[in-house]
Amino acid sequence: MYAILNFGITEAIGLPILWALEPANFSPDNNEEPISIIFTGDVMLARDVEMRLLSKEKGYSLSSIRDVLVADAVVMNFEAAVPENHIQTQHMEMKFSVRPDLLGELRLQSPIYLSLANNHSLDFGVAGYKNTVKTLEEYGFKAYGHAIAISTSSLSVIEVKGQKVLVLYLNATYGKPDISLVKNLVDSAGPVDLVVTYIHWGTEYEPKNDTAQENLAHQLIDAGFDLVVGHHPHVVQNVEKYKDGLIFYSLGNFIFDQYWTSEVQEGLLIKVVKHSDMWGIELIPVESTTARVQPHEMMGGVKHTFLNKLANRSDPDLASEISSGFISFQSVED
Repeated sequence: MYAILNFGITEAIGLPILWALEPANFSPDNNEEPISIIFTGDVMLARDVEMRLLSKEKGYSLSSIRDVLVADAVVMNFEAAVPENHIQTQHMEMKFSVRPDLLGELRLQSPIYLSLANNHSLDFGVAGYKNTVKTLEEYGFKAYGHAIAISTSSLSVIEVKGQKVLVLYLNATYGKPDISLVKNLVDSAGPVDLVVTYIHWGTEYEPKNDTAQENLAHQLIDAGFDLVVGHHPHVVQNVEKYKDGLIFYSLGNFIFDQYWTSEVQEGLLIKVVKHSDMWGIELIPVESTTARVQPHEMMGGVKHTFLNKLANRSDPDLASEISSGFISFQSVED
């Protein structure tokens, strides 16, 4: 009845199976309005982020960008765990423990989908992972994905305004997923209007994708995905058009405690919208140099410069659209 997949890693044996949650079904105010889904980069509320937030008013992290994060769904990569017994993560420690009360920093009016398909969701083992899922759901978030295993809980279908968008949450930092098994899982969800994978992968701090990312992205699009959205490198990487699909290799950091260069304090939000039969993606660059752990939308010349740099290292066929801040593409399903 349920598919349980893994990357061929024997350590997956004994990990918890998460049964799929019911697809989100939000009643639109106006059926003629386009569906909109925002994807962000990495979010980590531990270590120095925790220490800074404890000295700020509640809601500090998203207070300057809350109006931008208005959509039918907002998808973030939750790069940490919420263990039962929290001990503050110290400087340079790589096991990220989050205080439950800081989860309120991520609350928005929009529904929030958090990916646990990354290399930190098992920082406190299986028990810590289970507690993370339970606590996130108690705070009103929707949690999907796993560090190693792939099951029906790695998949969400966001259904609103007469449209269905499937999002598959994958972690490829421990190995490459079996594409045929992934395809079977996606096919089991039935007809949808857009197929997206939100994937943790790549080489950290590199502004362009590596060969493994490219090969996997192309295989995913060949298998029927329309949009590939990456995270993990902590910097914004290039954008590529492959056949009828689009690949955002990395959206960079969204909320993180890395400060040593401007690149690790920059991120890209993408807002996926559909008007009639055409899908479009609005590019929204953000930065945390103005205030650490508090992203701000880039404006004016700063935004223009960022988009031009991104265009210069991306697919030449997309350069003009990236510079303009909006990319149009046709869904394969249409």
